Amino acid sequence: MCRKTTIISERVGEEKPRSKAPILWDRSQTAIACYEQALRFCTPETTPDLCRMTAYNLGELYFGECQWNQAHTSYTKAVKAAETRYQVAAAEVSRQAELAEVGDLFSNLAFCLARLGKPNEAIERLEAGKARGLAEALARDRAALDGVKAEDRAAFEAVRSRIKSLEVEARAMGPVGGLDRTTSRSFTEISEDLRAARHDLYAVINRIRAYQSEFMPPGLDFEAIAATVMPECPLVYLITTSQGSLAFLIPPGAKTLDTNHVVWLEEFRNDDLDGLLVQRNAEDEVIGGYLVGQVMGGYQRLQAGLDLILPILRDRLVGPLAARLVELGFRRASLIPGGRLSLLPLHAADSDAVTFTYTPSARALQAARSAARERAELAPVLLGIGNPLPSPQPLAFARAEVEEIAPQFAPAARHVLFERHATYAAVTEMFLGATHLHFSCHGRFDVREPLDSALSLSDADTLTLRDLLDGGLDLSAVRLAVLSACQTGIVDFHKVPDEAIGFPAGLLQAGVPSVVSTLWPVNDVSTAILMGRFYFEHQGNGLDPASALHRAQDWLRTATARELGLAEKYQRVYLKSGRTDQDAYKRMRYYQTKPDEKPFEHTYYWAAFFSSGAW
Repeated sequence: MCRKTTIISERVGEEKPRSKAPILWDRSQTAIACYEQALRFCTPETTPDLCRMTAYNLGELYFGECQWNQAHTSYTKAVKAAETRYQVAAAEVSRQAELAEVGDLFSNLAFCLARLGKPNEAIERLEAGKARGLAEALARDRAALDGVKAEDRAAFEAVRSRIKSLEVEARAMGPVGGLDRTTSRSFTEISEDLRAARHDLYAVINRIRAYQSEFMPPGLDFEAIAATVMPECPLVYLITTSQGSLAFLIPPGAKTLDTNHVVWLEEFRNDDLDGLLVQRNAEDEVIGGYLVGQVMGGYQRLQAGLDLILPILRDRLVGPLAARLVELGFRRASLIPGGRLSLLPLHAADSDAVTFTYTPSARALQAARSAARERAELAPVLLGIGNPLPSPQPLAFARAEVEEIAPQFAPAARHVLFERHATYAAVTEMFLGATHLHFSCHGRFDVREPLDSALSLSDADTLTLRDLLDGGLDLSAVRLAVLSACQTGIVDFHKVPDEAIGFPAGLLQAGVPSVVSTLWPVNDVSTAILMGRFYFEHQGNGLDPASALHRAQDWLRTATARELGLAEKYQRVYLKSGRTDQDAYKRMRYYQTKPDEKPFEHTYYWAAFFSSGAW
């Protein structure tokens, strides 16, 4: 049985078709001339919306013609205009709408800069466009106030608290800006208050910067980005454009990048990515693809999608990237995938070569490592949630999963909530002091409103992404959160994929330095076994979460039914059911007769899980 979810499928946006036919080239030259003429009058300061749209479209034309200098100039103007619009927007939903308008602007601009031999600047541009809402929240919530005057400290903390409260109020209104059940205030009123509060925040920040220039820097430069890189673990930005893909490898101690650290992957383009995610027939109807299996579930659909994408990723994207990393002497890396690449199990495409962990941005990684250092000396304390009930689909192995994990912790440091005891009130009360959160339950990813994505608890309670972002939960001791449920690692792919709106980024923003989550509906049995092995490697052998997960996945995919004890596991389920569970009986008998079979060899069973944040 899968740890299933209810979700609504949405169409993946299509890329504009590329064509080099002469007639279209003539038309593009005419369009270029018109856009150039329009930009003589449209400026980022006077008409930012029109300027952004015009400059972006002009950049796209130049980009399609591989005119990198001209495309760079146009994209830069579009970024300036977009920044003007973004700063004016107040509420979170308004800012996301502005970010959605620029699409792949930052990736294309970085690609141009790399073509022009400016990789350091390209990386700065990529970082500036990654997870902006998360970056701002991290900077605001974790600003170093040492050396700040008492009156400025008080003003900063007051306006920071005000903004957070207003953001919570705005989020409570939902995606359409309707009235909240507890207030008669309109979305416009809240937005105006947010705009005024942000204006006050900028004023306080500028006042502090006048005597403390490093306070809350507006963006990370290359030196600051490189400073997040740990020994033996480079930071990798990976992007895909209509002209090909590109990876930037930032090694430890880097001052600048040379040609060895820029990997051109020209055989994998946007249209290739779209073809892997969604397959269509001649009538433009969706007939399959990895994304369809990812959001709708179903073993056969997912298996077919994975069998399609992994060879292509191995040959044309991750394989060449991993080969370069190994050539440079690296066997692990922190990966920042661009756009919808974050939906793919990139870590599984060449799992024997390199161990990958993921991060939404360098700033998020910086914050995660800082939090990990602060909590490194805390004695491990487990809060495990297993098979919350009632449920229309109880998870037969979820309780056993938590029971197997618990002995990896000291007896006094094991707190578990099973079945009807795992209510929202009980779970959140026990967050205090827990260093390891483990949720073995159902999950729900909401495509239309990602903030409503949730983990299912007892009595129809849920823990949503909105709950995590609203800051009312005490996660101050947590070092690792494991979301052993369906689709807990999917991010918003429909509107602003580079914002990485999902559980991993939400937990990072809430201060959790390391997260393990999933990309698709996972199998109950293989998940329970994988998680038991993961904690054996992590707690028992002292491996960091990413390395422990990688080793557990390698073990699961090569283990036989005998080594896994599958016949015995199903026998226990069968006997516990009072000998009524016929599915468990059939599986017990099957594995008794085929003990040497490798039942979880296929990628579907192990590759859904990935690690985010600090090593």
